[in-house]
Order: sequence, then structure tokens, then C-alpha cells
Amino acid sequence: MVDSMKSGSVVVDLASQNGGNCEYTVPGQVVTTANGVKIIGYTDLPGRLPTQSSQLYGTNLVNLLKLLCKEKDGNVVIDFDDVVIRGVTVVREGEITWPAPPIQVSAQPQAAAKKVEAPKAEAKPSSPLRKYALMALAIILFGWLASVAPKEFLGHFTVFALSCVVGYYVVWNVS
Repeated sequence: MVDSMKSGSVVVDLASQNGGNCEYTVPGQVVTTANGVKIIGYTDLPGRLPTQSSQLYGTNLVNLLKLLCKEKDGNVVIDFDDVVIRGVTVVREGEITWPAPPIQVSAQPQAAAKKVEAPKAEAKPSSPLRKYALMALAIILFGWLASVAPKEFLGHFTVFALSCVVGYYVVWNVS
């Protein structure tokens, strides 16, 4: 997989402390492969990203408290039918409940193959006259906007339009 990536690509292996999920990962180091892909295998990412780590941890705690206090009145209600609550509970009434039982997955039956319907009559292609009329309308509208708008707006609008074109080609030319 890494060998097929473009030069300049970056892989951040979050499991590098335990050996990593990528075959090129070296724990604690940044490795550049022969085709120019960088594999980041830092084992101290929480220390390198303290703000993001704190935000993610805080968000997880808030979401856990929302699960514990469903009525929003501050009273904790432990619902053992909730998969998350059951998974984080270690002791209940003096009895060890860890590890949680495996989650039962109900496999859905495969959907029956859909019948292929006969293709519907193709819609008539729009006339070239309509296309040119819309283009002419857009040019007239832009000309009017250029005549009444301040110069700063036109400069910003030009940059915006060019960035849209560049962004389109950057996104759609990714292979």
C-alpha cells in the first residue's frame, strides 16, 4: 500500500508504540521510504500535540457524562444495556465486570438482487441556444456587478474565482 503512494505522501502511525500498523514504521522515528513517502512513528504524540490531546480527552469525558446523566438533572444513571457504559465499567456492586462481554452483532441477510429495469427513454439534450443564453446572462450579470461594485470587491472576487478553479483541479486530479 505504501509503495503505491505518491512521493510526498505522509502516514502518521498512531500505533507505533506497539510496533505500528505500517510495515515501514520505526517507533520514535520519521522514516522516508524509497519512493518518498514519510512514515511518522512518534511514540509521544500526546506530548507533541497537547492542545489537541486535551480537547479530544475533554470531548470524550463530556460525551461520557452525557451518557451517564441522560435526564440532564445531574443524577448519574448507569445503564448496563448501553454498550459504552458497559464497556467502561470495571466494578459494579463489589463484583468485577471487566472485561465486558463481546458485542453481539446481528448479521443482516443479504438483500435480494434487484431486477434490472429496462432503460427509460433518454431525456432530450438541452439545446445549445439555452447554453449560450445562460452564458450571456452570466456575462451581463458579471458586467453589471463589476460596474457597481468597489474595486476591492473585484480584486477579492477574482482571487476567489481563481482559487475555486485551482481547488477544483487539485481535488479532482488526485489519483
